[in-house]
Amino acid sequence: MSKKQIAGVVVSIVLTGILFSLPKVMVEGKNSEANAVVAETPVAAKGESPDEESHDDHEGHDHGEHDHQHNAGMHLQEFTPAERQTADRLAEKIKKSENKEKVAIFADSLAALYAHAQKFDSAAYYAELALEQNKTLARLSDAGSYNLEAFKFAMEPARQKEFSRKAEGYLTEVLRQNPEQLEAKSKLAMIYVSSENPMKGIRMLQEVLDKDPENKEALFNMGILSVQSNQYGKAVERFERYTALAPENVQAQFYLAYSYMQLGRKEDARARFMKVKELDKNPDVLATVDEYLKEL
Repeated sequence: MSKKQIAGVVVSIVLTGILFSLPKVMVEGKNSEANAVVAETPVAAKGESPDEESHDDHEGHDHGEHDHQHNAGMHLQEFTPAERQTADRLAEKIKKSENKEKVAIFADSLAALYAHAQKFDSAAYYAELALEQNKTLARLSDAGSYNLEAFKFAMEPARQKEFSRKAEGYLTEVLRQNPEQLEAKSKLAMIYVSSENPMKGIRMLQEVLDKDPENKEALFNMGILSVQSNQYGKAVERFERYTALAPENVQAQFYLAYSYMQLGRKEDARARFMKVKELDKNPDVLATVDEYLKEL
């Protein structure tokens, strides 16, 4: 099965958009753990993401402490009526409030609402607004995480660069304040993996797993890298461990099923694909998984 086919599945299940833009890396080493070796063949460019905007929603905005004029309605067509009402109410409170802490709390809530709708550029904007009002470690982490997700789905190089730069800055500061924040370290590692220094990211992920072998963020990311580099045995190892910790994660179940399929473990693959169908009733997902089941 070609990487182009996998990319189609990644889009339909709304999986990790960064996967097919990463440098091709080999994840090898003693005890099935990673030393990073960059392969000579680069991976193909990623395909279009359904979450990418056709315009730059925040270009030209001043993110100063009194700038609350951002158009909160730009993505509301994707909200439920209740979510739309909540977003409008929060945006209005942000606009009218002169209390920094209240603005920060409202912005936190609106960022989470946009993140739930997978509109991460807007989530990042409001997370940064909250951070400007009251700097906390949790808000630094949110700003870094949302910018990282926005980077994954951005199609324009300039937007990718900006989201990546911001995510790196925020997550680096999180680790400066708390070096034991392993989730932030795992996320920062994925920025390095997609940069000109992918080995640094691989080493960081391995450091996380050395400290916490059941760290879900690092396990998932190492599994992604194993799939991307066609190391399906290692992908199975990592996604088996991950799904034991988080059995309801559709993405992990799909990647595990696909890895089993590539190894010829048809019954295992079939069982995991059926698990994906059980967890996600999206018609596109069901149709895509059914195509893979037919191949088995």
